[in-house]
Amino acid sequence: MKYIQFATADGQQIRAINADSFWLRLRGLIGRKLSPGQGLLLNHCDQIHTFFMAYAIDAVYLGKDYHILRIDAAVAPWRACKKSPGCRYILELPAYGAAALALSTGAPLLPLAE
Repeated sequence: MKYIQFATADGQQIRAINADSFWLRLRGLIGRKLSPGQGLLLNHCDQIHTFFMAYAIDAVYLGKDYHILRIDAAVAPWRACKKSPGCRYILELPAYGAAALALSTGAPLLPLAE
């Protein structure tokens, strides 16, 4: 499994599974738990759902240069989120993880060498 590491504007780090294949995107977080500072990065994605999920997640919508377009906090299981124009990636985090990392719309996430 491939990972990608990000730094926030204030230097906090996020280690995300890089879901860059159809099968990894299809499975998503079903059957997985995330700890604080962990995430799942969905590539070539502008919309998510939480069908079959057992817990809420945060969805952070990113543009092609990893700047934050939108944040959906604590998306409950069995929900479908709206599409986000211009979105290239979606970073799924534990519920309220975006707030804990002080992420905000317009802020960049900086990819680090893994």
